[in-house]
Parts: sequence; C-alpha cells; structure tokens
Amino acid sequence: MSNEPCFSYLEFRVRYCETDQMGVVHHPNYYVWFENGRIDLLRQCGVNYAALERNKEYFPVVTCACKYHSPARFDDLLIVKTAIVEVESNKLGFGAWVYNKEEGGEASKPLCKLYSLHAYAKGDLSASPIPEEILEKVRPRLFEGTFFSKKRRRPPGF
Repeated sequence: MSNEPCFSYLEFRVRYCETDQMGVVHHPNYYVWFENGRIDLLRQCGVNYAALERNKEYFPVVTCACKYHSPARFDDLLIVKTAIVEVESNKLGFGAWVYNKEEGGEASKPLCKLYSLHAYAKGDLSASPIPEEILEKVRPRLFEGTFFSKKRRRPPGF
C-alpha cells in the first residue's frame, strides 16, 4: 500500500429527483454523495466497511458540516473528491470537495466542502480505540493539507 494521500473520486450526473423546486440540488443529497465517497475511500485504503459492520464494528458520525459555495443543478456532471483529513486513536475525520466537472473540475472552486468526524465503536456502540490494523491502513494515507481554511483542518466551531 502506498504512503501517498488516498483520495476517492466519484463522478456522476445529478438526477432530477435530487433537485428541489428551485432547480438546485437539495442539500441532504450532498451528504449521501459524501457517504459514498467515504466508503469508497476506506475500501481503497484496504478497510472493508461492510465486513466491519458484519463484525459489529462501526464508525458512527460524531459531527458533520457542509459549507456551500455554489449550487449544483439537474444533469450537472459532478466529481466528489474525498480524503482522510484527521486520524486519532479513536476517531477518523473525512473531508470532501464537490466540483462541477464541466466547469473545470478540480481546477475550479468547489461547489461545497463537507467534513465529518467518526468515532470507532463496538457492537454495543461503546466508544473504543480503533484497532491497530485499521490505523495502519489509514494513517499513512492522511491528507496533510488544510481543508476548511489555511489554518484549520476542521470547520469553525468543531
């Protein structure tokens, strides 16, 4: 496994059912796309989330935030880029950028940025340290850059 930062890139078109009466993507859909990117990213790092859940191991959301800059609309071709932005002994933080591919993709300003922090928990949902075999897979793939601002890895207030 590489020690380079690991990114997940998901590309898809906005479906009509994901838009609201104003013709823009309804905000909860960004969280669904982010979840898809997070699971894909863990898979790329060698962590099978479905297998974890079968073993009654979970990463429940502790906090989640999204900063919107521009709307996405029906039939836009989007890219969701997801990264591990924080690794602690009992928590993982993920960040994602959503880009419109037809407006320059990563070379353009993101439509939004999302952040989530997940605690590791066993079957009874008690907080526990993340097993070392998981940490060994994700720690080397940490994105070391800034995420929400030049100085902050987490959004303000988190």
